[in-house]
Amino acid sequence: MTSPEREKHRRAGRAGQKESLAAVRRELPAWIGILEKVHQGLVRAAASIAPSFSEIDPDIDLDHLDEPTELRSVISNVAEQHLRTAIADLRRLLKEGES
Repeated sequence: MTSPEREKHRRAGRAGQKESLAAVRRELPAWIGILEKVHQGLVRAAASIAPSFSEIDPDIDLDHLDEPTELRSVISNVAEQHLRTAIADLRRLLKEGES
């Protein structure tokens, strides 16, 4: 491949990459919306699990979680620590792309 051909190929690659990036940025609001719905659903699900006796009684060892406590804890952790962080990161990318 000659030097002009390489440059033409490079320019075409950059143009294609810009189009791909633009397409992904256009999709981000929809993906953020989906993640927000999942987050809200998980928060509702965790809130619907009533506290167990082991959570109410201070004399019970919480090092060994019962099923309701563990389920609510894991669901809440996924919603608040992982999904909320992912949503914030994606929103930041979206704002950076606007500037």
